[in-house]
Amino acid sequence: MNKDFILEIFYSTKGDIDAINAALDEKLKLNLVRKISVFEKFVTSRLAMDPKILKMPHMEITPEETIYLSLYPPLRELEVLDLRLNRIGDTGAAAVAVSPVLLNLRELDLRSNRIAREGIQSLMESRNFANLRKLDLRGNKAGRAWEEKIFNSGNFPRLEELRIV
Repeated sequence: MNKDFILEIFYSTKGDIDAINAALDEKLKLNLVRKISVFEKFVTSRLAMDPKILKMPHMEITPEETIYLSLYPPLRELEVLDLRLNRIGDTGAAAVAVSPVLLNLRELDLRSNRIAREGIQSLMESRNFANLRKLDLRGNKAGRAWEEKIFNSGNFPRLEELRIV
């Protein structure tokens, strides 16, 4: 399962979240992976406490689940996203970078997520982080050279705190 597969489901179901969940659950059942509907219920319960903050550290979140999150409409008001200590990788980082719903983020914590050059590059080139003030990428495969590149990209006009190593 990849980003194109999930986008195909999204568009073919016209964004109907129940139809999307059913299709994803069917696909995930074959791989013995957590059902996306269970994942969504967990996300929904977290958002019920505070719709501006979603903290999901150390939950073994996959790249596919990250793609799902990046397209999940209830996250439009989200300001803080904490996905540290998961396994989103470059694919998940790229999904966050191009997300049409994560435009209000002020804090993004992607520590220790197996993100390498490709994922960091996607984040750096994104034009969706105009409001981002804090970005934490420690514990990934990125060196100090990325710090300067990110600040100089011009895509993070409000960035105050960047942690890479």
